[in-house]
Amino acid sequence: STPLWQHGPSMFLLTVALCLLLYAENRPALSQFAAIPIALSYIIRPTNSVAIAIFTAYIILRHRRWAFRYVLWSIPFAVAFLTYNLLIYGALLPPYYLPQQLEAHSALWVAMAGNLVSPARGLFVYSPVFLFAFAGVAMKCKHRTISWLDGCLVACVILHWIVISMFAIWWGGASYGPRLFSDMVPFLIYLMLPFLAVIMDYRHANSPGWRAARAAFAAAVAVCLFMQYRGASSM
Repeated sequence: STPLWQHGPSMFLLTVALCLLLYAENRPALSQFAAIPIALSYIIRPTNSVAIAIFTAYIILRHRRWAFRYVLWSIPFAVAFLTYNLLIYGALLPPYYLPQQLEAHSALWVAMAGNLVSPARGLFVYSPVFLFAFAGVAMKCKHRTISWLDGCLVACVILHWIVISMFAIWWGGASYGPRLFSDMVPFLIYLMLPFLAVIMDYRHANSPGWRAARAAFAAAVAVCLFMQYRGASSM
C-alpha cells in the first residue's frame, strides 16, 4: 500500500492539469492555475517531473502572457516541499527523488519492451484498450487537427515510458500489472477520444470496417475488465 497509494492522487492531479489546459484554449488565464496540480503531482510522484517539464514548456510557448503567474503559483509548493526535505533528510530532495535512481542499464531495451508487453507488467497486456490511443492520434494527424497540447501529451507518455524503464527495478516491485505506467492513464484516455467519437457515431453503424473496430474495442474492454477483476479478487 505504501507505493500504490501514490498513483491514484497522481492520476487525479494530472487529469485536473489537463482539464485546465483544455479550458485555457478558450480562457487562457486558466493556464496559470495548472501549476497547482502539476506541482502537487511531482510531490506525490517524482516521475511526474516529465509532465512538469513538458507542460511548463507548453505554457511558455502557448500562454506566454500567463507563464510568470504560472511560476508564481508553483513557488509555495516548491518552498514547502524543499523545506520539509531539508528538515527531514538534510537535503533538498529525498533519496527516492534523486536522478541517480535512473540509469541507462544493460536491460533498458528489455525494460522498455516489458513495460508494454510483459505478461506480468505489460500495459497492453493488462489494458489493451490503450492500443486505441494510437488510432486516436493517427486520426487527428490524418485530419490535421492535432494540436500542440496533443503533441505534449504524446511526448509525456513516450518520455514517461523511457524514464520508468530506466529504473533498475523497472517492474515496480511486488505488484500486479503496469503500476509505474498508471500515471499516464488520463493522457492515454484523452488521446483515445477521437477514435471513441467515431465508433459511437451512428453514421458509421453499418460500415463493415467500423463494425470490426467496435468489436475489437469491445473485446479489449472485456479483457481489461477480466484482468482488473482478477487482480482485485486474487491479490
